[in-house]
Amino acid sequence: MGHPSPNDPDLIPRHADPGEVMGMPVRAAGEPAPAAVLCSFPAIKSWAKRARIAAGLSQSELAESLECKPSAISNWEGAAKPRSTPCMEDLVRLAELAGWQVPLVRTLLRTQRGQWNLPPDVADVLSGMPTENLRDEMHVAAMHLSGGASLARRQRNAELFVRHFGFGERLADIARDMGVTRQRVDQIVGTMRAAAAHTQIPTECFERIRAAKRSRADDGTLAALLGEGVTLERAERYGKDFLGMELTPAVVSL
Repeated sequence: MGHPSPNDPDLIPRHADPGEVMGMPVRAAGEPAPAAVLCSFPAIKSWAKRARIAAGLSQSELAESLECKPSAISNWEGAAKPRSTPCMEDLVRLAELAGWQVPLVRTLLRTQRGQWNLPPDVADVLSGMPTENLRDEMHVAAMHLSGGASLARRQRNAELFVRHFGFGERLADIARDMGVTRQRVDQIVGTMRAAAAHTQIPTECFERIRAAKRSRADDGTLAALLGEGVTLERAERYGKDFLGMELTPAVVSL
């Protein structure tokens, strides 16, 4: 049995851009396999396991090579911790060990320096965007949740996202203003909801609002943290739906 390929079909999720996958040129004999396109955490976990096997390493041996604990490798390859994945530097090292090209990661992933990996044009735009309040942070989150979409589509999706989840506008009204069908807007929102289950998105502003509520900050402070047009009620819903966090954590009596 030969080594696993980095481009097995299950590594290319259904929501990957077909042009990124089907547009790959046909390889001549002897040419290296093209880089895998990874658009979700499960795809990254599967790729990492196949790369380890292709390199002929046990989990302990790989952990020694990457200078991490064997339990980290087990978490990467298991289903118990769906958000536990290699960082970008680990993926590069895994590719070297397996003799594969470094994968093209199209979902949000931290590097060892704590930065997010993104296509260069998207990263450039996000690097200049302020995140002083939750409205800004929701805009950034929406661009991350757009997966492998182009910069223009990410920006459109971010506008839709903030208008609906931040301001509470009706999807039908947003669809009319954007010149698309309500069905298309529903599809975009559904895709972003699904992506939130396996994508890490920024939460710093949301956590600052939680802290401000716990300290009973005044309305002016909370309004500044929320951003223009965003209410505490909308922030609460955003936290539950996309961050898995409560704005006001329940108090447990002992």
